[in-house]
Amino acid sequence: MLGRPPALPRDVSGVYVRHVRVSCPPQCAVVWADFMPLPDDGAGDFAFVNDAPAVCRHPGEPLPAEFASAFGDGVREALEVHGSGRPLFAARAVLRDAVWHELDSTAHAFRVAGWLAAIEVRRCILEDREPRPAGSGLRKDASIPPMPRTRTLSTS
Repeated sequence: MLGRPPALPRDVSGVYVRHVRVSCPPQCAVVWADFMPLPDDGAGDFAFVNDAPAVCRHPGEPLPAEFASAFGDGVREALEVHGSGRPLFAARAVLRDAVWHELDSTAHAFRVAGWLAAIEVRRCILEDREPRPAGSGLRKDASIPPMPRTRTLSTS
């Protein structure tokens, strides 16, 4: 028995992924997530928490449960060591917010977004840096936009 993997070395907060592809079929998933070490007393080696707001500002409806679940599945898959079924680190992934489209978003798009988020976390740990925007069409020197739930609405 291999035992539990080591805990994620540190928190990685503010991971932003924009996975938008104009193809057939189109894909749209935009997420903000935080990652933290899973406590030693926790059961298992991976935990996923859906902390998305009850209603996502865009499109003004709740994030479908299958999208959130697919995001968690993508994170877990990307954290695994070469398909061993065992993550590289014992970690908790928290989905903080999301933007989705009623026609162009799919569970597959959110699974890819989860995979991209986990890869960014691995790079942050390896390179000892803070997160950069990840996903399609983003410059690495771009700033991470605020989560829709934290934006103030203009009254004009």
